Amino acid sequence: MASLIIDAMSGEAVQGADAQERFFVARYIDRLQAEKSPLRLLHSWLRSREIRVVDVAANAADIPDVVADPRVVASGISDNRAGLSSVREFEGYIGIRDLDRFMNDNLLLESASPNVRLHVVDQKPSAPVPLGLVIADLVDWNRPREDGQALELLRSDFRKVSAPRPAPIRAAGAARRTSR
Repeated sequence: MASLIIDAMSGEAVQGADAQERFFVARYIDRLQAEKSPLRLLHSWLRSREIRVVDVAANAADIPDVVADPRVVASGISDNRAGLSSVREFEGYIGIRDLDRFMNDNLLLESASPNVRLHVVDQKPSAPVPLGLVIADLVDWNRPREDGQALELLRSDFRKVSAPRPAPIRAAGAARRTSR
């Protein structure tokens, strides 16, 4: 369900969803729009979007090399749509098959004081990542700067996009009205 909610939040068609799934996604989006403080709700719904999060430390001088590595794609604080300055930090997605080699090649170590956050997924999304992922990643930080920006993106996104609605169900053999 997380990927369907992300698609809907990103203004994309809900891919591969049947009528029931589209109905439930519409209810999720309606609930988010009605919430005064939707961030915790959003966080709980979208945790399953990734296999795990790896927080690592890189030398500050090496951050541009990390950003430029084709095995990662920027998201969250590093995505330009977030509107945040993150020159000393990087956040992005990486495919699970590339993780170990990426960490070795970039001399990254897991750390209690990380400046690189990697969202590990089965397959790295293409750039730019869907806006719904950027919003979800910002929410994960649970810091005032990121929360404020996530709320701003979420609210502006809701002004642009409406929840996907399932097609109405007509009774079999129902007569259609025609105007003459």
